Amino acid sequence: MGKVKQMAMDNAEKNVDLVVNDYIKNKIDFKTAKNKVLKVDNVNMTGIDELNVDEVLFTEKENYWKEKNASGSSLEESNVD
Repeated sequence: MGKVKQMAMDNAEKNVDLVVNDYIKNKIDFKTAKNKVLKVDNVNMTGIDELNVDEVLFTEKENYWKEKNASGSSLEESNVD
């Protein structure tokens, strides 16, 4: 993969991660997260599109809370960053 293409993909992944992180920590709601993810430049390079963005967001939030619950963290602790 060319350097420019790799950089575009890395930036897209980074920006999607920022939105997903805000969503899983309840800083933004689902609709806002979905709209923001779909507006990320080159989001298609991450494999996310309008057909699977819902699943991506639900899965990421579910995985986050499974990890938090497994570590014994409470909801209150997770909102303090």
